[in-house]
Amino acid sequence: LNGLPVYMPDVVMKMIRENAKGHGAADEAKPEGYGSSVFKAATKLKSRTVLEILHAGYSVVFSDVDVTWFVHPFDALSFFMKSGNSIAIQSNAPYVQTTSTGSDSARPHASVGVVKTDIPAGVRRLNSGLYVAPCTPLVVAAFEEIVAHAAKTSLSEQPTFYDIMCAGERTVDSCTYKPGHLVEPTTQKALVKAGLASAGLKVYLLDRFQYPNGAVLVGKDNENVYVLGKEKFEGATGKELYAAHNNWILGKDRKIQRQKYRGWWFLEAGDEQSCKFRQAAPSPLLTPPPAPLPSQLPELSSLHEHTTPVSLPSHTPPRTPW
Repeated sequence: LNGLPVYMPDVVMKMIRENAKGHGAADEAKPEGYGSSVFKAATKLKSRTVLEILHAGYSVVFSDVDVTWFVHPFDALSFFMKSGNSIAIQSNAPYVQTTSTGSDSARPHASVGVVKTDIPAGVRRLNSGLYVAPCTPLVVAAFEEIVAHAAKTSLSEQPTFYDIMCAGERTVDSCTYKPGHLVEPTTQKALVKAGLASAGLKVYLLDRFQYPNGAVLVGKDNENVYVLGKEKFEGATGKELYAAHNNWILGKDRKIQRQKYRGWWFLEAGDEQSCKFRQAAPSPLLTPPPAPLPSQLPELSSLHEHTTPVSLPSHTPPRTPW
């Protein structure tokens, strides 16, 4: 794994609080809570950091700290890492399996509202907490626009990912990004030189059953992976689970409790600075693509949910190794 995670919580939080001053007295009671100005400022640092890494000539696999991996991420994402000029990103769209009661809605957790199934590439359903970003001119251009756009909004960075990358063509499980006016001049020149100024960048949504968010609800009682556990979730979907994202739940304490309950908490007891690393068993590379969905999810076919594409367009490979 060619990379070094670096954490600077004190420096980052000081910078965030300075940037968030004067953006809402309501945040004072819980300044770092979900949806607060501090929270929104923190999320925007993620894409800014990724852009700096891309500018340095490196490709990026980005994974939020509340994503649990069950196989090595490079094995799970190998297909997309090798695909060249495209981005693969997790979907944050809910999925509710219609049960024998006929209900088409359910609650992912008591702390959030009721949801209904949405298509993977639904409006503002791109999840900026898990994605593959190869270092290519079009990917660099996309992140320059994401950073510039996010800096001008009062929202978190996540809606910006959709607004920028899905502004063009959009299907059920993919979008096409095309460079806009927020691309930096140096990158614009690079795109022109490479003949990519009017080209499109394919954005693929990762399979929700292999990379579920907290609102992917399956089985007879419409439960997520944190309730069912890995084996039961795989039994309900018929697919190997690669990673789970502990979201669609409000409150840091609730999130930690759920992570510990499921046995996916890897900090040393009494020491929040030490991580208990577990070597994940290697997973076969995603070639050929996974088998189609099982018959017990009949309504899925009407949504045209796809797995890893059979083949991706041939593009220039990333400039640097992963």
